[in-house]
Amino acid sequence: MSMSQFYAQKSPHAAGAENSEQAPATLIDTAYDLLRAAILSGRVEPGAKLKIDTLQREFSLSSSPLREALNRLSAEGLVIAIGRRGFHAAPITVAELYDLTNFRLVLESGALMASIERGTDEWESKVAGAYYRLDVAEGKAGSDRRSENTNWRDRHKDFHMSLFGACGSRRLIEACSDMYDQGERYRRYSMVQRNQERKGRNEHQQIMKAALARDGATAVRLLREHISQTADHVEKLLRAKAKAETE
Repeated sequence: MSMSQFYAQKSPHAAGAENSEQAPATLIDTAYDLLRAAILSGRVEPGAKLKIDTLQREFSLSSSPLREALNRLSAEGLVIAIGRRGFHAAPITVAELYDLTNFRLVLESGALMASIERGTDEWESKVAGAYYRLDVAEGKAGSDRRSENTNWRDRHKDFHMSLFGACGSRRLIEACSDMYDQGERYRRYSMVQRNQERKGRNEHQQIMKAALARDGATAVRLLREHISQTADHVEKLLRAKAKAETE
């Protein structure tokens, strides 16, 4: 079970199976997956109004599973319900960026250090394999503008999650995965706006080498720098945008 599914089960909207008018769970899951992917990939712009009738046409689903999916996403913080004004995709803000980044730094630092301390030969093999697959995808991409390259995005997440695989806590892994997904909106925003190529390929290699060398202090420092660089770039973009809008 993913972290998002855990939170969804706690929601009275998702838990109301006794309601005979509720959409089948499979349709709700389908609507949830489609909407979540659209928001995280940036296909739905941050802050955009999510009109039920428009979503019905786009995803060929009825209003009931869509509303349940939107309530799930609201519990995750990816959607905001504004009274009678309906649902909106969560905006990208400096405050939310700070909160998400700081939470990720705590979660992922702890998960990586625990994995380095507990990891077996099998964990090392998985990390090395995930890095190799990512490196191949990065070489084929040929550019730092990978926002629409789903193969690269999947392999990028697989590599990051492989680092935490031996931490010994299912909840910690799920939390890292969920927060990574939320950070994807900001990473994509940074990628689309970036004018200069970032040396992410080298950053991943250095993290991998430090982790496999069981150098926890160096691996954690490199991971934190890797996460923070994207956050710093997004912050500059958001502040520049806000300044331009007020001038």
